[in-house]
Amino acid sequence: MAQAVRALPISLTQKRAMVGLVDREFSNADYCALNAVDRDTAYRELHELVERGLVQATGSGAGMSYRVVRESVSSSAPSTAPPMGRLAARMAAAGFITNTDYRDVFDVDRNTAKAALASWVGEGVLVREGNRRWTRYRPGDRWHPV
Repeated sequence: MAQAVRALPISLTQKRAMVGLVDREFSNADYCALNAVDRDTAYRELHELVERGLVQATGSGAGMSYRVVRESVSSSAPSTAPPMGRLAARMAAAGFITNTDYRDVFDVDRNTAKAALASWVGEGVLVREGNRRWTRYRPGDRWHPV
């Protein structure tokens, strides 16, 4: 499991939680304690894991609890597929991609990824949503990978 988690396109703190909190329910406070982050950071990072389908959330408010979805980790592991195939798999799994996803798949720097993604937005391949670190790219009318 640890090897599969290591290859996921998520932050180090998220990876630590995926390995350290597996096989049990955990709370935002457990995530904070494990990663030495504040509750707002924990909330944002846990929300992203839920969006990506890597963690399941139950309950609401202060009673919210989380559980790592083991099946999603193994299905999200990288493959020997070509880069566009891997990017398409990330898009299919989460419903969106990020600059980080593009950088991980194509092994490029932030500015190169930003320029390529902007180009795809201009061509109608992707639709940009959000700003700054919350920017997500969803499939556009011309999204036809592989």
